[in-house]
Amino acid sequence: MSGKRLKISLLLAAVILLGAVGYVGFRLFSPDEPTHADSRNVRVPYSRPPFVVVPPVVPGWQSVAGRDGSYAYDVPPDWTPKPEAMRNWQADGHGPVLRLARPAFYGKGYCETDRERPRGGTGVATSKAPDPSVKIATELARHVYGNAKLTVEPSQETQISFEHGKTRPGTITMIEVTPEPGDCQSAKAYVGAISIASGENGNPKCAVMAVYSDDTMSRDQVLQILKSYRWVPPGNRTTTVPPR
Repeated sequence: MSGKRLKISLLLAAVILLGAVGYVGFRLFSPDEPTHADSRNVRVPYSRPPFVVVPPVVPGWQSVAGRDGSYAYDVPPDWTPKPEAMRNWQADGHGPVLRLARPAFYGKGYCETDRERPRGGTGVATSKAPDPSVKIATELARHVYGNAKLTVEPSQETQISFEHGKTRPGTITMIEVTPEPGDCQSAKAYVGAISIASGENGNPKCAVMAVYSDDTMSRDQVLQILKSYRWVPPGNRTTTVPPR
């Protein structure tokens, strides 16, 4: 074999070897990267995760339970629980400053100029503030109703049912809101929050449940939602697997 033909053969072998090494390297460093055939032919069916159901304590209402069912609150039957969702409000585009988990909504779609806007909503949060129910209720009122007039009522002490038949002290704060005139704004609205200190291992965080609604709900109904916030005994928790 001539020197020229030998050089060509060696060059071809080197190209093939480099191609093989490159392919193996791609698979090693990108093990989860699907091929075109994978993305076209493989389908993974979606399955909703199991969720926990607990009985309501307010007759005729429905419950909204925490992830493991250890706590719950009740809402009227025309509300829509969205326990898998998270509601965030942002200020000045610098990330969430108020986040409510395990929410429920009421009256969504009533406003022609903002179909996503509900009449009311609920959710749970945590706070390290000295007066967590005041802080969360005030922040929620500002986020939902903007530069409205807020009349903050004196906080009231309450008892929240807890494990082994015991209770823990809680605090309720109610706010009467007078929104500025505008599209779909009511004359009055109500915002409330109930807080309970964790009291475990020096944890400074308090659990808080909050509610807001326009005046299609009364102050007493908002207060009734807050007072339904409770610990749920294990025997009252049922895990349900939704159909596919």
